[in-house]
This record gives sequence, structure tokens and C-alpha cells, in this order.
Amino acid sequence: PPRSTLFPYTTLFRSGIPRGGAGRVGDDDDVAPFADVLSRLSAQEAPVVLVLDHLHLLAEPGARLDELFGHAPPAGLQIIAASRTHIADLGRVSRTASCRFITGDALLWDAEDIAAAAGKSGIDIPARSAEIIRQLTGGLPALVRGVVAAVPKAQLVAPEHLAEYVPGAIDAAMDFEIRWAPDLAPFRRELLLSAAADPLTDAALALVARERAAEFTALLEEAGIPQVTGGPSDRRWVYPDPVRASLLRLALTDHPEDLQELRHALIELWLDLDRPNKALKVAAD
Repeated sequence: PPRSTLFPYTTLFRSGIPRGGAGRVGDDDDVAPFADVLSRLSAQEAPVVLVLDHLHLLAEPGARLDELFGHAPPAGLQIIAASRTHIADLGRVSRTASCRFITGDALLWDAEDIAAAAGKSGIDIPARSAEIIRQLTGGLPALVRGVVAAVPKAQLVAPEHLAEYVPGAIDAAMDFEIRWAPDLAPFRRELLLSAAADPLTDAALALVARERAAEFTALLEEAGIPQVTGGPSDRRWVYPDPVRASLLRLALTDHPEDLQELRHALIELWLDLDRPNKALKVAAD
């Protein structure tokens, strides 16, 4: 089952295929475990449905998928693979109906899903309320659940003032997730402040996390909070809009002076890099 649906690029499934923590699966230490998976797979007599997580962490994911299909039991093999990012080369055998790929965006709820979720909680909300919640939560299921649980029923069913209540409920859900996640809690300050940089770049990261920058970005990618774009020399970490907005509100409450100081530093950074539009955006925030 999904470990968390708060962040769209988070862990989607648990899997028996080993992964290398902050590294990449496929290094020497992972060869034996993967070989064991292949051996156990080919020995199965019944059809197998294999659910893989963190496909983007595999070294040569297409080749690995082809190996799995090459060791499929005679009764058949289906693979459901979850990845936070698009993978260009998925191998030859894996481009079949027997292999299904899921990205974080597929887990986002639309207005109909939101209305159905509210209905399961005994609340019949109108379509307009569902759409307001979708727009303000981005369809992130955990945020939607937080809104449905925290916002008074009278406001959920009367959309006229619903938008005034949703941000506070989102912040409560975000705050709960960060405080109670063992890996996120030690980096709470960095996580909240990092939302001031949009997107978060290596240069901005140095201002936010300083000597803990490498550890912090490894955590971000492992937790799946931002989408990672760009190449090795131009990496960018981009938060979904509702997540970034909530992090900023929490930062303004918990670390107002640090946030103001960071914003001034970011403005100077972007001006030094001759990026006045970026500087203006930080100032506008």
C-alpha cells in the first residue's frame, strides 16, 4: 500500500526489490540481492504480480526490467512500477501491456474523488466545494483528508466561505506530517525556509541548509517532497504550489526573522546572478 500520499513524488509502493538509500540500486552491494529476486521469481509456479517502488533509483532501469521479465515464471508476470520522474529508456520487454508505470501525478484526486472521500466520512459536499478543495490542495489526498477532517461540516457544505478555512487545515496536515516523520523532523527549519526559494537551486540551497545541504537534498529526494528537474549541473527542486504555500505560512509563524533574513539573501543572490525577475518574485512573496 502507499506509505504516504501527502507528497506527490513520495514513496508509492513498498517492494521486495532492494534499493540503495541515498545511493542508486545496481551498485556492487546490490547485485546479490537482485540475483536472489530473479532466482525466486523464476521458481514461482503461479502467476506473479510484482510491485516496484523507486524505479528512478535503479541503475539502468530498462535493463533491470528486462531481466525481471526474462526470469518470469511460466504462468506469467505483471509488473506495476512506480517512479517519481519520467524514464526515457524502459527496456524492450517492459514496453508491453504486462508492465504498468505510475507516477505521483496519477495519485492526485479530482473533484469527483474529493466528493467521494467526503461522502465516506458522512459529509455530502456540493461540487463547488469539492472543486475549491481541489484547487487549494492540488488534489493531494493527505491534504484533502486533512481539510475534510478539520474544516467544520457547515463550511464544507456551504462553499461561499470555504476557501477561508482550507489553508489552516492544510497547514495542520503539513505540520503533523513534518513533526511526526523521524526523517523530516530534524530538518524542520530547513524544510520550512526552503520554500522561500522557488525553485530551490544549489545556490539557494547553500543559503538555506549550509553545511547540511547535501544531507538535506538527499532527504528531500528520498521523501519525495519536491519534483527534481534539470541536469547534474543545474538541478532544481520544485515544490507543488499548495505544499510550498503551506511551508511558507508555517515558516512565517515559526521562523519569521530567519525567513525575512533568507529572503533578503535570496534577493541579493539573484541580483548578483543577473536574475532580476527571480529577485522580484522573492520580494513579491
